[in-house]
Amino acid sequence: MFKFLIILGLIGLVIYFVSRKLSGLTGSSSGAIRKGQFQLMHTPTALITKVSKKTFVNVGIGVILLLIVVLLAVKIKILLFLLPISFYMIGQLFVLTNHVKATRNQQIWFDPQQEEVIVESLNKQTIRFKLQTDVKAVQQIEAVQHTNGVVFGYYRMKTTAGIVEIPYLVMKNDAVYPFANAVHKHFSPSLQKRLFPII
Repeated sequence: MFKFLIILGLIGLVIYFVSRKLSGLTGSSSGAIRKGQFQLMHTPTALITKVSKKTFVNVGIGVILLLIVVLLAVKIKILLFLLPISFYMIGQLFVLTNHVKATRNQQIWFDPQQEEVIVESLNKQTIRFKLQTDVKAVQQIEAVQHTNGVVFGYYRMKTTAGIVEIPYLVMKNDAVYPFANAVHKHFSPSLQKRLFPII
């Protein structure tokens, strides 16, 4: 019983701190933001909130499964198969945090006429490239499983100016359609599946 309380307390603590961090987000509205010919590819706050809620439901299910295993696996060994499933669902919380951070730490501008992209990053130098001439390869890296309508992933673009990683959170905004359409017009991204697609 003591182990059960420790596990429950630790999981609750992690969920509390992550939810506080996510609730403090100052995301963008859904309106288009322009700088000359360039349009900002941003993630609306409503989308982050929606994905966060679904992820918290997944984490809650994972916690319940973990508690079932802790309480009953001593007597019913077959329940141990639930352990990796529960860890996977709880792990989505860390993937969500990683992707929201990646979304907030960079601004991506796209000129649909010239098909030119500018990536302004808090941690790296600004990268500027054209889709048609400067991109060497495009990969889609995503989670192995769609859970509760949520699939985490990102586009990884190898350009002459450097590596650019664009989370699905950015790509799910309708205003980003011209960019997504241009990428798939010029490239056939190779798809890689990962258990936890950390950027």
